[in-house]
Amino acid sequence: MSRVIAIGLDAVDPTRLDELMCAGRLPNLARLRERAATVDLRAADDFRAESPWNEFANGRRAASMRYWTTVTFAPDAYDAYMRGAPDTEPFYAFGDDTTVVTLDVPKVIRSPNVYGVQVLGWGAHSPQHPLGSTPDDVLPELLGRFGDHPGVPFEYAGGWNQPSYLAHYTSTQAVSVARRAEILEWLAQRTPHWDLLLTLIGETHQVGHITSHGFGGRFGETRTAAVARQGLTTVLEAVDDFVGRVCEWAPGDTTVVVFSVQGMSPTEADGDIPASLLPEVLLRATINEARLPRTDLSGWRRRGAPPVVPSAWESPLAWTLRQFPDQPGSSRAAGARTYARHVARRYAPGLVRASRRVRRRGAASTAEWRPDERAFPLHDDSMNYWHVATWYRDAWPRMPAFVLPGYLDAHVRINLAGRERDGIVERDDYARACDEVERVLRACRNGATGEPIVRDLHRIRESDPFDPEGPPPDLVVQLDGADAIEHPDAGAVGPFVTARTGTHTSNGFAYLAGPGITPGPRGRVAVCDLSATITALLGARSVARLDGEAFLPLDAVDAVDASDAVRPG
Repeated sequence: MSRVIAIGLDAVDPTRLDELMCAGRLPNLARLRERAATVDLRAADDFRAESPWNEFANGRRAASMRYWTTVTFAPDAYDAYMRGAPDTEPFYAFGDDTTVVTLDVPKVIRSPNVYGVQVLGWGAHSPQHPLGSTPDDVLPELLGRFGDHPGVPFEYAGGWNQPSYLAHYTSTQAVSVARRAEILEWLAQRTPHWDLLLTLIGETHQVGHITSHGFGGRFGETRTAAVARQGLTTVLEAVDDFVGRVCEWAPGDTTVVVFSVQGMSPTEADGDIPASLLPEVLLRATINEARLPRTDLSGWRRRGAPPVVPSAWESPLAWTLRQFPDQPGSSRAAGARTYARHVARRYAPGLVRASRRVRRRGAASTAEWRPDERAFPLHDDSMNYWHVATWYRDAWPRMPAFVLPGYLDAHVRINLAGRERDGIVERDDYARACDEVERVLRACRNGATGEPIVRDLHRIRESDPFDPEGPPPDLVVQLDGADAIEHPDAGAVGPFVTARTGTHTSNGFAYLAGPGITPGPRGRVAVCDLSATITALLGARSVARLDGEAFLPLDAVDAVDASDAVRPG
């Protein structure tokens, strides 16, 4: 059997690593890959922005867990909320036969069936679980030694169009990655009999969202592209140092696994902006109302259909809020500003301390940067203050179908009688209502090119729309990128700003290097197969029901019966 150190890189695209490794910027990762078995990890395309980490951490596919998305919908209130982690055992719930140490694994609960140490929420992006540890005394000791996560107060304090914010945030996140390396080594020394060390480097997630334009695409010519490229490179170089440091102190019998369960690509390839514009299209097409002005796109097209880039003093969220002056969004903007002042007061000492730490560690000067108070989101479960789809929720009871808040794709819910509080579509008309939504959406065209924006459309609940265990939407609509939409009846909407220049893809990767593992590619596997393979490498048995299968040959796991190792005993 082998000890395992598994290092997850949150939303890091393998092509980005390839480019920087070829340039000699990531020598430790390059050396690890040379001696590793490598696989391409694939998650399902539907809910690909949210489900991959659930599938890895819990070792099960989304349908098996009955958990697809972090968004839940309350049909009796016509409201959407963020939900917590799935109430299932993580794949590493091995009982007292295997000692496990985890740091910042998202989408999981603290499990009594994990023997060892669990630290949740120190610096993970969207952990879906409050900050805590098992045993309880680990977290206070960790915070006493290493402090709070340096980057958390800054995560939503600016945007991709603000060069000083990008420089400040990315340098702070590089410091955070180095701090995480110190914490992982300390946890390993604190629990020297560990069998599995597992951490997620979540710092790369939000950085990737706001810096992908530094590596090309339509936003590659904007004023922040060079800062973005340097910022993401700096963070990935910190990740490379992290990996090199781990390889130095890891015992010789250790298998080191570096992986990401999802990638990150420029937003022009996917539908972040169209997903924000479709609520307006459906409102106009179904009940003939409007929240945004009808626009003439001819002049914009003559200028070459340039992307919207807000001024450096304004975040994308603040820009978006300004587009809804006569709607409830205006009062939401006032509420967001009030809350932002509260957050700023609460975090002001932390902001000052963090900026001083960054300067002391040699980061680039960011003296001119100040957090945009309008960029702070509400830190509760509601999505009503920051997601465009929720700004239409007062109209949802009157609409036959409406767009739920989501990430990347458009999630459409039918206003079904007997399911929604004020449902207006009868059960016998459900299929017809889905047909009508599909007709409206497939008529939408990219305002710049005239091409269709719908890439694919899946009817998720077609067999039983009343299934209480299904995902919130009835239709998941995958979209191609567009700054503006034109519809033959609803007219034009946009152009709009993008909230982020990088968006999730379903292409992940894993490098596995250790005793008995023959280097070389192993093809494409499911995300939950990586959980099963780590379990097999440990020779452990999970109390969870794992859906995956180990993909390494038996000689790589010391002749362990892999199929037996990943099933509950």
